[in-house]
Amino acid sequence: MKFDYCYTVLKLQATAAELIMHNSTIGVKLKTCIEISARENISSFVLLSLLLFKIVKALKMMCVPRNDVDYHESWHQYNVCSHRAQPGYAQHVPATARISILKGRKKATFQSENLLHYVCSGCYAEDSVFFPCSTEMGARWFIHKAGTPQLAHAGPAGKCGSDSCSQAIFLLLLLKEKRVPSRMQQPAAPSLRPSQTSLAAGSYCAHRVIEDPEWSLATVPHLTELCLQNIVHNFEQNPILDSLLPEHQRKVLDRLSTGLPLAVTANLISDEDYWKRCCAERWQVCDISNYGDSWKRMFFERHLENILKCFIPNTTDPNQVLDLIPICKDYVRKLEVDQFLPPLKVDQKEERDDLSDTGSDFQLSEVSVHHYDLGALITALPHLEELHLTYGVKDCGMNFEWNLFNFTYQDCWNLAVALKKCHNLKVFKLTRSKVDDEKTRLLVRNLLDHPCLVELNLSHNLIRDKGARAVGKLINHSKLEILNLCNNQIHHLGAQALAQALAENSTLTSLNLRLNCVEDKGGEAIGRALLTNTTLKSIHLGSNNLSEPTATLFSQVLAQNATLTSINFSCNHLGLDGGKQLLDGLADNKALTEFDLRLAEVGQQTEYHIHQIVWANRDAVRLGSLQQPPATLL
Repeated sequence: MKFDYCYTVLKLQATAAELIMHNSTIGVKLKTCIEISARENISSFVLLSLLLFKIVKALKMMCVPRNDVDYHESWHQYNVCSHRAQPGYAQHVPATARISILKGRKKATFQSENLLHYVCSGCYAEDSVFFPCSTEMGARWFIHKAGTPQLAHAGPAGKCGSDSCSQAIFLLLLLKEKRVPSRMQQPAAPSLRPSQTSLAAGSYCAHRVIEDPEWSLATVPHLTELCLQNIVHNFEQNPILDSLLPEHQRKVLDRLSTGLPLAVTANLISDEDYWKRCCAERWQVCDISNYGDSWKRMFFERHLENILKCFIPNTTDPNQVLDLIPICKDYVRKLEVDQFLPPLKVDQKEERDDLSDTGSDFQLSEVSVHHYDLGALITALPHLEELHLTYGVKDCGMNFEWNLFNFTYQDCWNLAVALKKCHNLKVFKLTRSKVDDEKTRLLVRNLLDHPCLVELNLSHNLIRDKGARAVGKLINHSKLEILNLCNNQIHHLGAQALAQALAENSTLTSLNLRLNCVEDKGGEAIGRALLTNTTLKSIHLGSNNLSEPTATLFSQVLAQNATLTSINFSCNHLGLDGGKQLLDGLADNKALTEFDLRLAEVGQQTEYHIHQIVWANRDAVRLGSLQQPPATLL
């Protein structure tokens, strides 16, 4: 069959006018091409323009184009078939994006992502065209009728084949925002007869369609992009990551929501950037230096800590914690819980009076204020190395009651049993929890001969001499290196028990007894222990009501002990004579680099001379470390 040349031009002009009316740049370029073909009288070029007309018409439709009986026999039907872009991606490609052409007995399937991209790269084929269709963009474009017209019946011989193909490429380049050559900037418009004008107007009325003026072929995503969008959208139901290429993994991870269930992401995603986004969206302050420089570890530790801080016994479902254990057990190394909520009161008939401010409600039954039992949790964390606990309530406001800060004996029992099973625990801190002698002895009994514990912090509690004696026993039945008993109620008997253990110990390097009341009897006992101890490097005896006798004994320690590097005697009453004796003891000391004598009443001149010696020792140590040759690498 032959195509009527004038009718074809009119059809194209009508379509171009329609596109121009909708502010389409494609319409302007199509009109330019029509005028060029009319001036040059290239019939095969017009037929290829007709092919382009049908493509443009189909692409701008928001639904399946209706049949066009005028050109039905000149077009071949698109068929949806299975198309595999890359291994592992096919199941994620939307069905409307897997299209090939059946022409006669030949089926051409393009692994292409954008027709214009492949046309410009020389991959265009005469008998096959591929257009991806995107369900993600809210509009589906199905090409119901396409293909290449029967060029054998179109115009004179020699106007088909590769020559026609090159003209099609040229026209498609025009549609791809390419610049039109200068000789075609102002083509002459052909004159039309009245009958042709009426035919164009009729065609315009019959084929009016709605077009998004902002849409262009450049907005059609690549097939790979559609695959990745589909993977991200269905990641919760079908998480696929390891089978993707590295560059595609990066794109998927950057787009994944931070609200995905931890059961999906915990063991599958190890990318630090993803967990950094999770942390930044939940907490304003994020310092990973305290978490081994790992964002993932920080997320799981703080997430678990938040759950424990908000747990209300007999109200909160325990499965909130238990279900999290299999997910986070491989990533939790440290837990810092500074709040434990008590159970809610069901019956509150008794009114509180002013005696509650004096702590009179200490005598209330402890049965109703037991806190969450950590036993099931910490024994299931195989990598837990640090445990910092404070049994109390933060920001209680007007609801303050003394029993909100009550660490019950049952709480202590549950904790002690759990600690005994934590064989990898290295640091244990239980502060501001009203731990008394009885609870201290219970804890120590379960920590004796612990294989890994190196730091124990029981500061800001109610430990007296009996509790101190129990801790002294622990010093020589463990591998403790750091012991902090700051701000307790230890007197000279407890200090003497600690001194006796210290004289025999060979592992402890730091002892903090600040804010106790060991007095001179306790201070002298510790001083005598340090005459034989060769491992302790730091001791803090600030605010212990010490005076000149303790200073006199420590002057001997300074003269004989070559291990101590830090001593704190601040806020005591050493006196002027005590300060002079300390200065005499420091005369030949080369090891001490820190000596705090603030508010120790030793006199300004003595304190100045002592500081001069200490600063000289510090400079010598610094120079020695700089002159020491670096260790050779094996």
